[in-house]
Amino acid sequence: MNTETESILTKAKQLLKQYFGYEQFRTGQEELISHILNHEDVLGIMPTGAR
Repeated sequence: MNTETESILTKAKQLLKQYFGYEQFRTGQEELISHILNHEDVLGIMPTGAR
């Protein structure tokens, strides 16, 4: 992960905390975001959290 990606992920975590109250992304989310920021192909199938 390059420094620009790390910087953007740090900002994304701050916004996650500010707007949603979460300290960290759910399992797999940060990895997906990192790949997207690095212009890599990615497919993410994530649960919605609905019960």
